[in-house]
Amino acid sequence: MDQNKNNKERLELPSILYTNVRSINTTKKNDLECLVANYKPTIIALTETWLSNRNEDTANLANYNLFTVNRSNSRIGGGASLHIASTLNAKTVAKMESKTSSAVWVKITRKKAFPLLVGCLYHPKSTSVENSNYAIEQLITTLTKLTTDHKSAKIILCGDFNHLDMSLVCEAYKMGKLIN
Repeated sequence: MDQNKNNKERLELPSILYTNVRSINTTKKNDLECLVANYKPTIIALTETWLSNRNEDTANLANYNLFTVNRSNSRIGGGASLHIASTLNAKTVAKMESKTSSAVWVKITRKKAFPLLVGCLYHPKSTSVENSNYAIEQLITTLTKLTTDHKSAKIILCGDFNHLDMSLVCEAYKMGKLIN
């Protein structure tokens, strides 16, 4: 087999749609469904979903499996979710929750391709330096465990990082540039 063809298959990445929805209410869900119908992304990453255990089902999209980390009942805003095309083999491998930040991590396994660890993280703007530092520590701890448990996987991290200094994380885990 041609070595270049084999590498191309192994490195092919899924299409990703990321947005901060600031509540996935009915109107915004309709807008999202239109985007999904038009672009047909493989992965949809959403932050500030404002979902709780009571209303999580409202975020379901046809032909996608939903993975969430919901805001606590006492918190305003927050939450993150990943919608993964139902044609892919995906499962939750980690959730990260603190007073301010939240993240959900999913492992996607594909035939003839590297496994992917896909994360969606939400960190609000109005967070103290102390809480931001704690969020970075939590993220590094989570990534360390994930990369130890899933050695051959590639990492994709989407989200609303706001004032988090992600440079150390990107450097430590050989992640590419941040796109703002």
